[in-house]
Formats: sequence, structure tokens, C-alpha cells
Amino acid sequence: MAMTYRTVPVRQGLYWLREGAVGFFRRPMALGSLFLLGFMGLMLLAALPLVGLPLSLMLTPCVSFGLLAAVGELRGGRAPSPALLIEGLRGAPVRRRNMLRLGLLYGAIMLTWTVLWLSGLDWNALMSADGTPNVEAIRGNSQLLTAVLMVGVGNVPLLMVFMHAAALVYWNQSPTLQALGTSAMAMVRSLPAYLLWLLCLFMAFSALGSLLQFILVMVGGAGLVVPVTFAIWAAVSCVGLGGMFQAFLDCHPPSTPRPG
Repeated sequence: MAMTYRTVPVRQGLYWLREGAVGFFRRPMALGSLFLLGFMGLMLLAALPLVGLPLSLMLTPCVSFGLLAAVGELRGGRAPSPALLIEGLRGAPVRRRNMLRLGLLYGAIMLTWTVLWLSGLDWNALMSADGTPNVEAIRGNSQLLTAVLMVGVGNVPLLMVFMHAAALVYWNQSPTLQALGTSAMAMVRSLPAYLLWLLCLFMAFSALGSLLQFILVMVGGAGLVVPVTFAIWAAVSCVGLGGMFQAFLDCHPPSTPRPG
């Protein structure tokens, strides 16, 4: 099966932003609660000793696809089920194997990228004499901040490519490597639209976060800054999910019917 994708104009990035925002604010609790369930589930799994982090990374493409499917369900006027978060592992054995291979690839790349950036840090300087993390040293360590920032920045395009690849595996019945290649090529060909969309999401998060933080400080609610910032991040992420769903529909012609 040949790679099939479309190149979209730059202005399509604004359309993705609008579609994501309209979809989220139409049913904010439905998508928001499912997003938090998937996010917290992966975080709790990552906290398990030894095998937790690799398992969490391996399941990330599957959970990401479940959130895309939830957007499709909401667009079709249906309430998304929490079972969608593992929908990618259900059904045909071939599709399940392709999804697991996708997860293994994502986990291996992400672990390698993280180790590359964190391996050069002086961990002894970040620990106290009793072996516990030194909060002050961690806050003032520019190398750690740079490493964490680069890990996060590198994860954004990687997760986008794997999210669409997971959707291609499930909805278009594509093999693992073909799905990855198609997803990556579609994003490269439509890169200006994706960059515009990401820039708008970042600006919305920064502006809304700064405004609410200023208001909280002015009214004496500085203790609420962290939870409010997290809530804003979750809402912007849900808007981004809606945009990713629309971007998938625009960039990848369907070979089989899709939800929503």
C-alpha cells in the first residue's frame, strides 16, 4: 500500500486551532476528564519501579490515539468511553501487533533522547548530603533546566508523528513503518501549517496563563497559581487534540470509514 497524504496550505493551521477550540468548549468536561484520566494513568504507570517508565512510554501512542478517537466520538454526537484509551490494543491481532511495535519504537526513541540529554548532568551536585534531592540546587541548575526543556521540546513533534501514525495503523490499516513514514512525510510537507498551529497554541497558553497568574497574585491567591496553570495546560492540550484530529483528516485521505 503506497503512502497517501495531502499537503495543506499555511492558513489551515488557524482552521485546526478553531476546530479544536470549538470542539473542546462544546463538551469541555467530556474530553477534559478523559485527557486527565489518560495522562494520570500514564504518570502512575511510570512511577512503578524498573518497568514503569518503559511501559508508560510504550502505551503513549495507544493512549494518544484513544484521545483522538474520543474527539471523533464527540464530533459524532456520542459520549466517549474511557475504554477508548486502550482501543488501539483491541480488535484484529495484526493491528494490535502494529500498535505495540509503534509503542516500542516510541519508547526506545524517547528513552534514548532523554538519556542523551540527562547523562551529562552532575547528579552529585543536585543531591544533599543525606542522599535526598537538593531543591535549591535543582532550581538554580541551568543545565538541568536546559535538559528538561530539550526533552520536552523534542517530545512534541515526536508525539505528533506517532499519534497520527497510531491513527493510520488503526483507521487506515497501515503497517507500523509505513504509518510512521506517511505521518512524518505529511507533517514535513505541511510543516508551515503545523508550525502556525503550534505557535498559536503556545501563545494562547502563555497569554491565558500569564493573565490568570496576575489576577491570582493581585487578589491574594498565589497558592492557586500551580493548579490553575495545570488546568490551563490541560485545556490547551484538549484544544490541541481537536486540532490534531482535524489535521489528520486534512492530511491523510481515508481508506476506511473513521469514527466521527
